[in-house]
Amino acid sequence: MKGLYVLARTDLQMAQNNLRLLEDAKDEVYLNYIAYHVQQAAEKMLKFQIEMKGEQYPHTHRIGVLVDKCLNLQIDIPELLQDYDVVITEWATGTRYDSAFVTSKRQLVKVMDCLEKWFLKIAEQFK
Repeated sequence: MKGLYVLARTDLQMAQNNLRLLEDAKDEVYLNYIAYHVQQAAEKMLKFQIEMKGEQYPHTHRIGVLVDKCLNLQIDIPELLQDYDVVITEWATGTRYDSAFVTSKRQLVKVMDCLEKWFLKIAEQFK
């Protein structure tokens, strides 16, 4: 079951490393690639949480669907993920298939910080 956690953590680390490398980058294409990895981290972490409850997760990229499933299972989900579910979902496809798609760096950093705190909280449960 920890497989999804490891994959989610790796996606977030990939995004964090790339954002550091591109701190001054203004190129939206690079931000879009970073956003894609952040979306993947959120999606996999939500699916991991559902698995940890012994449930099957929905086969979807829609963050809102996964958040709703977690809430129905009484899984503690960061409020920011609930509020940004549509935005984060757009990072899955908009960033890869729409050349005019623009990622908000401010939102991206906010979600990354939220995920980092959530990952650390979950990691404590493994100790």
